[in-house]
Amino acid sequence: METPRLSVVVTTHHRPRLLRRALESVKALGEGIQIVLCADEGSDETRRVALEHLRNTDLFLSLPGHRGPADTRNAGLQFASGRHISFLDDDDTLDAANISGLLDRLTDHVVHFTDYRKIFEETGPDGLISTIRTKEKSTARKPLAELEVRNFIPVHAFFAPRKIIRDLQFDHNLTMSEDWEFLLKLRKRAEFQHVPIASANWHIQPSGPTSRNVGERKARANNYLKIYELHPASTEDIRRARVHRLKDLGVDPDHPDIRRALQIEVRSRK
Repeated sequence: METPRLSVVVTTHHRPRLLRRALESVKALGEGIQIVLCADEGSDETRRVALEHLRNTDLFLSLPGHRGPADTRNAGLQFASGRHISFLDDDDTLDAANISGLLDRLTDHVVHFTDYRKIFEETGPDGLISTIRTKEKSTARKPLAELEVRNFIPVHAFFAPRKIIRDLQFDHNLTMSEDWEFLLKLRKRAEFQHVPIASANWHIQPSGPTSRNVGERKARANNYLKIYELHPASTEDIRRARVHRLKDLGVDPDHPDIRRALQIEVRSRK
């Protein structure tokens, strides 16, 4: 069997209507594209969508229990056989028109990352989704070193050679930002190159209650700290930028525990 040009690892959890849209966007890429659909719930609705949309060259992994995005993507990575690998969540889509030209430019030693499009949506009482507005987002406006401070490359906006990515794992100990931590590991072993196209659409529904957002903000700050500890700052400038980022997230960088963590990161690189 011929090696697929690209494997797209699609993760889903109880969202069959959105999953249909995501799978249709991948199939629009045409031949030579493998879908590795990973569901961490195994519902009848998801199975029906898989039967309707997957082809003989695609794979469907029904994983027991709620694994979370890290473990679910790791399972997909084990079975993806394409020359290159990308990721897609069930509520987002790929832009086939833009990706078609990109596939011919992919090489076996470079991670290509792209721009993307934010699509703000709302769901009506009839269940139909409508677009409120769209916003183009460039990933080239920040230097790559900024990845050590915050993530600006969504999980659906990079394409990695399988020979480089296949033995990496998403960290299941992280409750969020596991895709950012994965990129930091990938950055240490491969060259990154920007391609000025919007390869994916990030579909966004209105936020929920403020109290939940406050909780998410605290969880995000904790994950930043974990990632900073896992990946020490490479320069003093990066360390200072991390301090400013923690302040923005409501963390006191002068707290003894936080200060010690930041200092250890810098010393460990000497």
